[in-house]
Amino acid sequence: MYTVLSSPNCKWCLKAEELLGDEGLPYVTYDLSAPENKLRREMLVREGLRTVPQIYSPDDDLIGGYGDLVIYLNP
Repeated sequence: MYTVLSSPNCKWCLKAEELLGDEGLPYVTYDLSAPENKLRREMLVREGLRTVPQIYSPDDDLIGGYGDLVIYLNP
């Protein structure tokens, strides 16, 4: 399952979710503004990532943002 780390009103987050859905790929989204996702937000900061979306493969490898996802899915 893919993981999408997002924030509210993020058009690129929505586009990433739409692309994964269009490809029939399962994904889960975590809104980093929600208090229950504080640890995920802190993890991104520790890794030096400052923008969303941040998308992870089913193997938990970082794909990157929306543009990186497009390249990953269409090599």
